[in-house]
Amino acid sequence: MELAMLDASKHTESGKFIRFNEYVFPGRSDVRKRFVWHYIRNPALGTKEKPYILLYYNEGKEIVGQSLLNAVRWHLNGKGREGCFGADFYVLDKYRGAVGAAMIMKTIKDAKGYFVIGISDISKKLVERLGIRTIGKLKIFIWLNPLAPIALIKEFMRKPMNSKSRREYFPREIKANGTEFKLINKIEDWKEYHWSKTVEFSRSREFLNWRFFDSPRKYYFYISNDPGKPVYFVVRKCRIKGMNILVLVDYRIPYMDADALNSILKASKSLVMKNNCIGILVGSSHRFFDKELKKSFFFYTRKGSRIMTGIKDVFDGVSEKRNLIYVTLADSDVDLNLDNILR
Repeated sequence: MELAMLDASKHTESGKFIRFNEYVFPGRSDVRKRFVWHYIRNPALGTKEKPYILLYYNEGKEIVGQSLLNAVRWHLNGKGREGCFGADFYVLDKYRGAVGAAMIMKTIKDAKGYFVIGISDISKKLVERLGIRTIGKLKIFIWLNPLAPIALIKEFMRKPMNSKSRREYFPREIKANGTEFKLINKIEDWKEYHWSKTVEFSRSREFLNWRFFDSPRKYYFYISNDPGKPVYFVVRKCRIKGMNILVLVDYRIPYMDADALNSILKASKSLVMKNNCIGILVGSSHRFFDKELKKSFFFYTRKGSRIMTGIKDVFDGVSEKRNLIYVTLADSDVDLNLDNILR
């Protein structure tokens, strides 16, 4: 058995890595394209030739496990730092146990500023022994379209080859609660801002253009017209359990600005009506968002993902008030693996 980093310059090894991922993640449509975008082209990655790809080989030199780290920039109290998200950890059933433990231990030892969103109960017990602590939870909320039964009937009756019924409709402009949003295909003028005393992951212009405009997946990015009050939200339409639903993937508002959030929620609801969806899915990691979502008739689905880190000055600040961290579905690989979370 051998634990080693992938040498991306060796085509044979790269091919093995891609085939392993195609095997263990059969639901992914284009593994190579997604990997290059998500890991290699990530603007937070310093050296593009050396993404963190830890592999475990059996005696026959076949890959039986992997652990990947995705670079990220994060902020706390106005200070920017470098870190990483643990992602795409997988060990074949036959080799779980000692192999999985060895990979996790090596990954956490190598990681700088380690975070993970979503982890199994078994892995949670192991990483806790290595000093990783829970700092919050990304809860999943849903709003159901009052006209959902009609939307379902339309979906059931539509002809499979009727392209018109499949058409997505995202208008160039939306007005909601006095805020005007415009649909853009690239973000040119954006200045990142932060919440006080809150852990946040970068929403720089470079991050936004990479995450939403270079992605293999189609997103719709709406930004407010008021430069003095920069607000944006990102949505996509998807099918979960055979139903069309709008996913509110990301949103950025000034510190605890309820009016701005309600404008986003109202605008998103209007898109549900236009796109024949049964409702909206959104993630919340902060009590402020929990409260405002409930006031807007969203309800907690009891689904979600633990947020964990090994950074001492972060988990030392954890309290029962659920007010430490601002995370959305766009962080780490949560949105990319949403189907698994909602199973």
